[in-house]
Amino acid sequence: AGRTGTPANISFSGSSADAYAVTTLGASYGFPIKTAKGSMALGATLKYSVGHALAVGREKGGSLQSDPIKVNVDFPILVSGGDDYDAGSGGSGVGLDVGFQMQRDQLRLGAAVQNVFNTFAWDEAMLEYRPGTATLQQGDNTTDFDPQSYAAAPADIKTAVDDLKFDPALAVGMAYDVKPDLTVSADARARFGDGMGLGPKTQFGAGAEYRGIDVLHLRGGLAAVTGGFQFGGGASLILGPVNLSFAGALLRGDSDGSVGQFTLSFGGR
Repeated sequence: AGRTGTPANISFSGSSADAYAVTTLGASYGFPIKTAKGSMALGATLKYSVGHALAVGREKGGSLQSDPIKVNVDFPILVSGGDDYDAGSGGSGVGLDVGFQMQRDQLRLGAAVQNVFNTFAWDEAMLEYRPGTATLQQGDNTTDFDPQSYAAAPADIKTAVDDLKFDPALAVGMAYDVKPDLTVSADARARFGDGMGLGPKTQFGAGAEYRGIDVLHLRGGLAAVTGGFQFGGGASLILGPVNLSFAGALLRGDSDGSVGQFTLSFGGR
């Protein structure tokens, strides 16, 4: 309501929360294929994922009432925990990524399919249910966040946990050397499903790299992403066999964020 406004009731209905921690280890193999007009390469990554922690909650219709002041919370949640909880065995599975790349003169094309298959699933035995109910008002406060077995959880919360998996994703891209010191590129990515993912569900972008300064390479790009856009840029400092690279990006859309990266490499790469 602000300092002088009129108080209003607020509904919490439709609120949700998903949080998880997963570690993935992978081993990759790639091999080149020589052709008369250029070159191609095929590769694959076999990976193993381990789930460490999970929390999934769905609001069932809570509210904040202004007159009289009263808070109702109905937010059941499934969360990692219990007597048998082990942060190293919250879930596990095996997955496969495959990729392809080709080059012909100044043009390079690439494609990758992530999670061609992935068997990862959360272990129900490592989860406990908490009703997450509370009524807060003057003279009458009641809460229930006591842990219960997984079996007691509502069906929609269990379904939300089942849906938190690694869905297939497709990425394609191209790069073209307009001049020896200028490369333009474009890419498209799509994730097929609403499971676990660290980036936007869809992305279509373009960018460029300028190498006209011997010791400095500059990069920039803009992309349309699910519900918004992403802008990024970076630079590499070439010091003989040593390469120092910096990059950053801003994301605006369904979720806002920023990211930074620093890379140190050797051998002219």
